[in-house]
Amino acid sequence: MPAEKFLFSVIVPTYNRAEEITELLDSLTRQKLSPQKFQIIIVDDGSTDNTINIVDKFQNNSSLNISLLRQDHKGPGEARNLGMQNAKGKYFIFIDSDCIAGPNWLAAYESELNNIEVAGFGGPDGVLKSFRPIQKAIDYSMTSFITTGGIRGHSKKKLSKYYPRSFNMGVRSDIVEKIGGMGKLRHGQDIEFSHRIISTGEPVIKV
Repeated sequence: MPAEKFLFSVIVPTYNRAEEITELLDSLTRQKLSPQKFQIIIVDDGSTDNTINIVDKFQNNSSLNISLLRQDHKGPGEARNLGMQNAKGKYFIFIDSDCIAGPNWLAAYESELNNIEVAGFGGPDGVLKSFRPIQKAIDYSMTSFITTGGIRGHSKKKLSKYYPRSFNMGVRSDIVEKIGGMGKLRHGQDIEFSHRIISTGEPVIKV
């Protein structure tokens, strides 16, 4: 992997998410963390829409350090692996291209990581008031205690250990060198990846 240059490498796999990735990149321009401390790596998984042009526009008109990588349609796990192979951060952070990052997202991670050396970390997701009822219903189905809230960082009641999920998770770069990247499963590769991070015996925290 490349030598460390940033605190964080934000890795974003995307496939035909032109409208959503605009909102994500807009939110990353409003981060309270200094732009010199993080890079953004967009990995396009063979999009056929306008995603590439949108990312190009942000590269040319933003103070953010944005890299664009492209691959044939291999799935999000392979896209994240390609991002990690080209990342220059001490920590790799994954976020999905249909998410929006709050302005304190990266600053909160920096503050927590100043106090402890961890193998992995993550945080919960949430919904905006503007979301449609179906979007809110989907979020509830994924975050309720009776579904996966106990391992996604939402519920105070724990069904099991906390497993960071790929929509909002981080891992130390040298840990990836030890355990390898994500698997090739289209779904569930983040839980398997989190399991290997936890198996190192080093701390994994929820922020």
